[in-house]
Amino acid sequence: MTLVIAAHERSPQQLLDLIDEAVPHGWHLSITRQPWGSLATAGDSAERVGHWLVVGMPSADPWGRPGYRIAPDRVAALLRRYGLPAVQMLPGPWFAVDLRSGAVLRALNGIVPISATTAGPFAAGTPPGLICRLGGAAAMAPATLAAPGGPQDIVDDELVRERVPLSTWASIDREITRRTAGLVLSGPVDASLLPGVRQDRATNELVFLPRFDRLPQGSAVDRPTWVQETASQLWWRARLAGSWLHAPVLERPARDLMAMCLGSP
Repeated sequence: MTLVIAAHERSPQQLLDLIDEAVPHGWHLSITRQPWGSLATAGDSAERVGHWLVVGMPSADPWGRPGYRIAPDRVAALLRRYGLPAVQMLPGPWFAVDLRSGAVLRALNGIVPISATTAGPFAAGTPPGLICRLGGAAAMAPATLAAPGGPQDIVDDELVRERVPLSTWASIDREITRRTAGLVLSGPVDASLLPGVRQDRATNELVFLPRFDRLPQGSAVDRPTWVQETASQLWWRARLAGSWLHAPVLERPARDLMAMCLGSP
Protein backbone atom coordinates (compact mmCIF):
# COMPACT_ATOMS: atom_id res chain seq x y z
CA MET A 1 0.00 0.00 0.00
CA THR A 2 1.19 3.52 -0.76
CA LEU A 3 -0.38 6.87 0.00
CA VAL A 4 1.53 10.13 -0.38
CA ILE A 5 -0.19 13.52 -0.55
CA ALA A 6 1.49 16.92 -0.51
CA ALA A 7 -1.28 19.37 0.48
CA HIS A 8 -0.46 23.08 0.36
CA GLU A 9 -2.01 25.69 2.67
CA ARG A 10 -3.62 23.05 4.88
CA SER A 11 -2.77 22.13 8.45
CA PRO A 12 -2.33 18.47 9.41
CA GLN A 13 -5.76 18.51 11.09
CA GLN A 14 -7.44 20.02 8.04
CA LEU A 15 -5.90 17.40 5.80
CA LEU A 16 -6.85 14.60 8.18
CA ASP A 17 -10.47 15.77 8.26
CA LEU A 18 -10.63 15.65 4.46
CA ILE A 19 -9.10 12.23 3.83
CA ASP A 20 -9.52 10.19 7.03
CA GLU A 21 -12.78 8.52 6.01
CA ALA A 22 -11.35 7.40 2.67
CA VAL A 23 -8.08 5.89 3.96
CA PRO A 24 -8.34 2.07 3.79
CA HIS A 25 -8.92 0.42 7.16
CA GLY A 26 -5.76 -0.74 8.88
CA TRP A 27 -3.41 1.75 7.21
CA HIS A 28 -1.12 3.69 9.51
CA LEU A 29 -1.52 7.30 8.38
CA SER A 30 1.12 9.89 9.26
CA ILE A 31 0.62 13.62 8.60
CA THR A 32 3.45 16.07 9.22
CA ARG A 33 3.54 19.85 8.99
CA GLN A 34 5.70 21.28 6.20
CA PRO A 35 6.69 24.90 5.36
CA TRP A 36 4.19 24.85 2.48
CA GLY A 37 1.40 22.87 4.20
CA SER A 38 1.14 19.21 5.19
CA LEU A 39 2.47 15.87 3.98
CA ALA A 40 0.42 12.70 4.42
CA THR A 41 2.04 9.29 4.06
CA ALA A 42 0.94 5.71 4.59
CA GLY A 43 2.45 2.43 3.53
CA ASP A 44 5.98 1.27 2.86
CA SER A 45 8.98 2.02 0.64
CA ALA A 46 9.17 5.76 1.32
CA GLU A 47 12.47 7.21 2.48
CA ARG A 48 13.66 10.77 2.99
CA VAL A 49 17.07 11.65 1.55
CA GLY A 50 17.95 15.32 1.92
CA HIS A 51 15.04 17.35 0.60
CA TRP A 52 13.61 14.44 -1.41
CA LEU A 53 11.09 11.85 -0.30
CA VAL A 54 11.74 8.88 -2.59
CA VAL A 55 8.85 6.43 -2.85
CA GLY A 56 8.70 3.03 -4.54
CA MET A 57 11.06 0.68 -6.33
CA PRO A 58 13.36 2.55 -8.74
CA SER A 59 15.34 0.04 -10.76
CA ALA A 60 18.88 -0.20 -12.11
CA ASP A 61 17.58 -2.30 -15.01
CA PRO A 62 16.70 -0.21 -18.11
CA TRP A 63 13.65 -2.42 -18.69
CA GLY A 64 12.47 -1.96 -15.09
CA ARG A 65 12.54 -5.64 -14.20
CA PRO A 66 12.07 -6.52 -10.50
CA GLY A 67 15.07 -7.46 -8.42
CA TYR A 68 17.35 -4.52 -9.31
CA ARG A 69 16.21 -1.85 -6.87
CA ILE A 70 18.29 1.34 -6.60
CA ALA A 71 18.75 2.72 -3.09
CA PRO A 72 16.91 6.01 -2.43
CA ASP A 73 20.18 7.85 -1.76
CA ARG A 74 21.30 6.95 -5.30
CA VAL A 75 18.06 8.41 -6.67
CA ALA A 76 18.61 11.62 -4.71
CA ALA A 77 22.21 11.79 -5.94
CA LEU A 78 21.07 11.54 -9.57
CA LEU A 79 18.48 14.27 -9.01
CA ARG A 80 21.14 16.49 -7.45
CA ARG A 81 23.57 15.88 -10.28
CA TYR A 82 21.27 16.11 -13.30
CA GLY A 83 18.21 17.90 -11.96
CA LEU A 84 14.70 16.82 -12.88
CA PRO A 85 15.74 15.26 -16.25
CA ALA A 86 17.23 12.44 -14.15
CA VAL A 87 13.77 10.85 -14.39
CA GLN A 88 14.91 9.53 -17.79
CA MET A 89 17.57 7.45 -16.00
CA LEU A 90 15.34 5.83 -13.38
CA PRO A 91 13.10 2.93 -14.44
CA GLY A 92 10.75 1.08 -12.11
CA PRO A 93 7.59 2.01 -10.18
CA TRP A 94 8.60 5.09 -8.21
CA PHE A 95 7.99 8.80 -7.68
CA ALA A 96 9.37 11.53 -5.43
CA VAL A 97 8.30 14.60 -3.46
CA ASP A 98 10.46 17.72 -3.31
CA LEU A 99 10.07 18.62 0.36
CA ARG A 100 11.35 22.15 -0.21
CA SER A 101 8.49 23.10 -2.52
CA GLY A 102 5.88 20.38 -2.00
CA ALA A 103 5.98 19.43 -5.70
CA VAL A 104 5.54 15.81 -6.79
CA LEU A 105 7.72 14.24 -9.49
CA ARG A 106 6.21 11.53 -11.69
CA ALA A 107 8.58 9.08 -13.38
CA LEU A 108 9.07 8.80 -17.14
CA ASN A 109 7.30 5.42 -17.22
CA GLY A 110 4.22 6.83 -15.47
CA ILE A 111 3.51 3.51 -13.74
CA VAL A 112 2.52 5.22 -10.49
CA PRO A 113 -0.56 7.42 -11.08
CA ILE A 114 0.04 10.98 -9.83
CA SER A 115 -2.81 13.50 -9.74
CA ALA A 116 -3.12 17.15 -8.75
CA THR A 117 -6.09 19.19 -7.61
CA THR A 118 -8.02 21.28 -10.11
CA ALA A 119 -9.59 23.67 -7.57
CA GLY A 120 -8.76 25.14 -4.18
CA PRO A 121 -5.33 24.98 -2.53
CA PHE A 122 -2.84 22.88 -4.49
CA ALA A 123 -2.37 19.24 -3.57
CA ALA A 124 -0.76 16.37 -5.45
CA GLY A 125 0.12 12.73 -4.93
CA THR A 126 -1.50 9.32 -5.01
CA PRO A 127 -4.06 7.72 -4.97
CA PRO A 128 -6.19 9.86 -7.30
CA GLY A 129 -9.38 9.17 -5.32
CA LEU A 130 -8.02 10.94 -2.26
CA ILE A 131 -6.65 13.86 -4.27
CA CYS A 132 -10.15 14.33 -5.68
CA ARG A 133 -11.46 14.88 -2.15
CA LEU A 134 -9.18 17.89 -1.84
CA GLY A 135 -10.58 19.77 -4.85
CA GLY A 136 -11.03 17.69 -7.97
CA ALA A 137 -8.22 15.72 -9.58
CA ALA A 138 -6.42 15.78 -12.90
CA ALA A 139 -3.94 13.08 -13.85
CA MET A 140 -0.38 14.30 -14.40
CA ALA A 141 1.43 13.11 -17.52
CA PRO A 142 4.55 10.93 -17.15
CA ALA A 143 7.80 12.85 -16.62
CA THR A 144 5.93 15.75 -15.06
CA LEU A 145 6.50 17.84 -11.95
CA ALA A 146 3.13 18.53 -10.32
CA ALA A 147 3.60 21.96 -8.72
CA PRO A 148 1.43 24.87 -7.47
CA GLY A 149 2.09 26.97 -10.57
CA GLY A 150 0.88 24.20 -12.87
CA PRO A 151 2.47 21.01 -14.23
CA GLN A 152 6.01 21.26 -15.53
CA ASP A 153 7.00 18.93 -18.38
CA ILE A 154 10.47 17.56 -17.76
CA VAL A 155 11.05 15.65 -20.99
CA ASP A 156 9.96 16.70 -24.46
CA ASP A 157 7.63 13.89 -25.50
CA GLU A 158 6.57 15.34 -28.83
CA LEU A 159 6.71 12.37 -31.17
CA VAL A 160 6.63 12.36 -34.94
CA ARG A 161 3.66 10.28 -36.11
CA GLU A 162 5.57 8.49 -38.82
CA ARG A 163 6.34 4.83 -38.80
CA VAL A 164 9.95 3.70 -39.19
CA PRO A 165 10.15 0.99 -41.88
CA LEU A 166 10.23 -2.56 -40.50
CA SER A 167 9.04 -1.41 -37.04
CA THR A 168 5.97 -3.36 -35.96
CA TRP A 169 3.98 -3.86 -32.77
CA ALA A 170 4.78 -7.57 -32.97
CA SER A 171 8.50 -6.71 -32.89
CA ILE A 172 7.96 -4.88 -29.58
CA ASP A 173 6.22 -7.96 -28.18
CA ARG A 174 9.20 -10.09 -29.22
CA GLU A 175 11.75 -7.67 -27.75
CA ILE A 176 9.99 -7.43 -24.39
CA THR A 177 9.68 -11.23 -24.28
CA ARG A 178 13.42 -11.49 -24.92
CA ARG A 179 14.30 -8.88 -22.30
CA THR A 180 12.17 -10.51 -19.61
CA ALA A 181 13.24 -14.08 -20.41
CA GLY A 182 15.48 -14.17 -17.34
CA LEU A 183 12.54 -13.75 -14.97
CA VAL A 184 11.02 -16.87 -13.47
CA LEU A 185 7.36 -16.03 -13.82
CA SER A 186 4.37 -17.78 -12.34
CA GLY A 187 1.20 -18.28 -14.30
CA PRO A 188 -1.12 -15.32 -14.88
CA VAL A 189 -2.42 -13.63 -11.73
CA ASP A 190 -6.21 -13.32 -11.25
CA ALA A 191 -7.19 -12.13 -14.74
CA SER A 192 -10.33 -10.36 -13.51
CA LEU A 193 -8.37 -8.19 -11.07
CA LEU A 194 -4.95 -7.91 -12.71
CA PRO A 195 -5.22 -8.75 -16.42
CA GLY A 196 -1.93 -9.27 -18.23
CA VAL A 197 0.01 -9.52 -14.96
CA ARG A 198 2.34 -12.29 -13.82
CA GLN A 199 4.41 -12.74 -10.66
CA ASP A 200 8.19 -12.94 -10.47
CA ARG A 201 8.93 -15.91 -8.20
CA ALA A 202 12.31 -14.57 -7.08
CA THR A 203 10.94 -11.30 -5.66
CA ASN A 204 7.16 -11.96 -5.46
CA GLU A 205 6.68 -8.67 -7.31
CA LEU A 206 4.25 -8.31 -10.20
CA VAL A 207 5.08 -7.68 -13.86
CA PHE A 208 2.63 -6.22 -16.38
CA LEU A 209 3.25 -7.96 -19.72
CA PRO A 210 0.56 -6.99 -22.22
CA ARG A 211 0.90 -8.09 -25.82
CA PHE A 212 0.18 -5.50 -28.46
CA ASP A 213 -1.30 -8.11 -30.76
CA ARG A 214 -3.95 -8.85 -28.11
CA LEU A 215 -4.94 -5.35 -27.04
CA PRO A 216 -8.46 -3.99 -27.56
CA GLN A 217 -8.98 -2.83 -31.12
CA GLY A 218 -8.23 0.84 -31.74
CA SER A 219 -5.96 3.20 -33.60
CA ALA A 220 -2.20 2.72 -33.45
CA VAL A 221 -1.76 5.97 -31.53
CA ASP A 222 -4.17 4.73 -28.84
CA ARG A 223 -2.15 1.62 -28.02
CA PRO A 224 0.51 3.33 -25.85
CA THR A 225 -2.23 5.34 -24.12
CA TRP A 226 -4.22 2.20 -23.34
CA VAL A 227 -1.15 0.50 -21.89
CA GLN A 228 -0.26 3.59 -19.82
CA GLU A 229 -3.71 3.99 -18.33
CA THR A 230 -4.12 0.27 -17.67
CA ALA A 231 -0.76 0.04 -15.90
CA SER A 232 -1.67 2.94 -13.59
CA GLN A 233 -4.95 1.24 -12.66
CA LEU A 234 -3.20 -2.09 -12.07
CA TRP A 235 -0.50 -0.43 -9.94
CA TRP A 236 -3.05 0.72 -7.38
CA ARG A 237 -4.72 -2.70 -7.25
CA ALA A 238 -1.31 -4.30 -6.79
CA ARG A 239 -0.45 -1.93 -3.93
CA LEU A 240 -3.72 -2.69 -2.16
CA ALA A 241 -2.65 -6.34 -2.34
CA GLY A 242 0.78 -5.47 -0.90
CA SER A 243 2.77 -5.92 -4.13
CA TRP A 244 4.68 -3.64 -6.50
CA LEU A 245 3.84 -3.61 -10.19
CA HIS A 246 6.62 -3.35 -12.80
CA ALA A 247 5.92 -2.56 -16.46
CA PRO A 248 8.82 -3.12 -18.90
CA VAL A 249 6.50 -2.03 -21.72
CA LEU A 250 6.50 1.53 -20.32
CA GLU A 251 10.23 1.95 -19.77
CA ARG A 252 12.39 4.10 -22.01
CA PRO A 253 13.64 1.35 -24.38
CA ALA A 254 10.06 0.23 -25.06
CA ARG A 255 8.86 3.84 -25.43
CA ASP A 256 11.50 4.41 -28.10
CA LEU A 257 10.30 1.32 -29.95
CA MET A 258 6.68 2.45 -29.65
CA ALA A 259 7.55 5.84 -31.09
CA MET A 260 8.88 4.10 -34.19
CA CYS A 261 5.62 2.16 -34.58
CA LEU A 262 3.19 5.08 -34.32
CA GLY A 263 1.21 5.26 -37.49
CA SER A 264 1.49 1.55 -38.20
CA PRO A 265 -1.66 -0.60 -38.31
